[in-house]
Amino acid sequence: MQGYGFNKEQKFYESKLVPAFDTLSVEQTLFAQLLVKGKANLYHLRDPLQKDRFYISKNGEPLRELKVEEFKQKNTQEGRKHGHTYMMRRELYKPVLMQTFLDCTSITEDNINKVVTGLNSLSTIVKQYNECVGQEEYSKVPSKIRIGVGPIAGISSSTLSYKIEDSDMNFNNTSVKPVAGIFFNFSMPTISEKLSLQLEMLYAPNYFEASLGDNPNVPGTSTSEIWIDVTHLKIPVLARYTYPRGTFRPYFNIGPVINLVASQKNEITTTSAFGGSTRTKTEPFLGEDDFLTLSGGMTAGLGISYSLLGKPLILEARYEMNDGVSRFSSHDTSIKSLMLVLSYKL
Repeated sequence: MQGYGFNKEQKFYESKLVPAFDTLSVEQTLFAQLLVKGKANLYHLRDPLQKDRFYISKNGEPLRELKVEEFKQKNTQEGRKHGHTYMMRRELYKPVLMQTFLDCTSITEDNINKVVTGLNSLSTIVKQYNECVGQEEYSKVPSKIRIGVGPIAGISSSTLSYKIEDSDMNFNNTSVKPVAGIFFNFSMPTISEKLSLQLEMLYAPNYFEASLGDNPNVPGTSTSEIWIDVTHLKIPVLARYTYPRGTFRPYFNIGPVINLVASQKNEITTTSAFGGSTRTKTEPFLGEDDFLTLSGGMTAGLGISYSLLGKPLILEARYEMNDGVSRFSSHDTSIKSLMLVLSYKL
């Protein structure tokens, strides 16, 4: 089979003899994606380490890789930095492009020097060359916005801090509950392959308990038991930076999170003893109008992405802090959560 394609997605692949590289010991015939077709053809493939590789072919000649070579070099000059090791780059793709485009006088060395080894930059310069020599047949139009969607689920460990003026309510338990939802990832390849915007909707329940000791200002003795059962719909909006190379791709994201209360119940049970009699009273700890139904917060996380069946499987550890549960200005509340979530882009 010489090739195959998908018209709707504008993806076409051709069987090409690919030169050997670091994870390919000998040249092999592989299917490479055709990005630009004309007198000069531009191809792309992703190697086993998830590194993007680009190739150019002119007039049906063998593929030539458009690559950057990175190497370490030790400073041998005398001075304060003698012996220091530096990471160096050889932009080997530029001489290849110069040689390929010799028959187009409108493409100058300055044009070549502005090219970087990315899909959009290389596609643009090869398309420009084919237009120059009058032999352009096809060029893939880069998507302005790329949207990814998928499920996300994990576990959350949360604590509630609750103070009324100088009194700590001692919600000393840790709420360990599952979280689950859906995510949408937006990226603009024409601007950056590394940056994206992640929007999520997470169903996140929590349960907190507290015990209050005797109040010395009230006659007799009293103890109180408080519980709060709350479920939030969390909407994090995250700016994400992903390292673009390797089988495992680390990333960092940070951003605000909106918490909407989907359901809540809370109660305080007070047992008091005075003059030989005991009384128990149960009532809402926070009334319907007193519970904070919309709160804001911040979240940040570190994660790693691994390609599974051609799609990213993502594991992330995330920390969040939000405004808590009470509307009262005299109540200082916050929920702090540590999450471990797994997601898969469909």
